[in-house]
Amino acid sequence: MSSQYAANKAADAVEFAYNVIMTFAKDWPANKVTAMPAAHDKHLLWNIGHLATSNDWFFGLMTGEPGICPEAWQKVFGMGSQPADNPSQYPALDEVMVKFKASVDRIAGELRKRTDAEMARPVVGEAHGMAKDRLDAALRAEWHMGWHLGQIANTRKGLGLAAAL
Repeated sequence: MSSQYAANKAADAVEFAYNVIMTFAKDWPANKVTAMPAAHDKHLLWNIGHLATSNDWFFGLMTGEPGICPEAWQKVFGMGSQPADNPSQYPALDEVMVKFKASVDRIAGELRKRTDAEMARPVVGEAHGMAKDRLDAALRAEWHMGWHLGQIANTRKGLGLAAAL
């Protein structure tokens, strides 16, 4: 039987990052999902949408399959997009949360069905130096979620919301 140790550990890490993000997003006031208390902040809705669209890209590096987020989301959430405190520019948070969860489930599910040897294959497509193999792509997705968790935590604190942990 082939080893799945690293792939399963990576799936656990991706799911852990998702769960911590959801803890920080819990009880966020609906009227504050696009609020940015400081000029450098990125609001909750943008962070979650950015993670969903980015996870599509990471999953594509792992599988070559297309993403699940609408193409129009690239403009408002994709690489190089800038968040705006204007809820009308964005899909509803509930819709974005569903896609984010699905993106995490896709990555974790792919990891759990692959052997470590399969995950050591080169990425599919251009990774721009981000990942050499498919396991790297999954681990960078997990790292990226942690990076944006910091932004979410900072915005949460700046808004004066109760501590998440």
